[in-house]
Amino acid sequence: SIGVFNTVLMTIFFFCIVIYLLINPRPLLKTYLTLFPDEKREKAAEAFSNASKMTIAWMWSNVAAGALRATIVWFFLYFMDIPGV
Repeated sequence: SIGVFNTVLMTIFFFCIVIYLLINPRPLLKTYLTLFPDEKREKAAEAFSNASKMTIAWMWSNVAAGALRATIVWFFLYFMDIPGV
C-alpha cells in the first residue's frame, strides 16, 4: 500500500514539474545559460532554440502520424465488422 501511495505521489509530482516547465520555461533557460562561459552563451542559446524547434516539429509529426495510423486502423476494423468500432 505504501508502494502504491509512493507511485501516485511521484506521478503527481512528475506531472506538476512538467506543467510548470511548460508554462514557465524562463528560469530553466536562465539556469542552463549560466552553465556556459560568457563568450559561449550566445551559441548555447541558439542551440537551445534549435533543439526546441526540432522537438516541437517532432511532436507534431508524431501527432500527425498517430492520427493517420488511428484512421487506418479504424477503417480496417470497421470494414472487418469488428464490434465497438
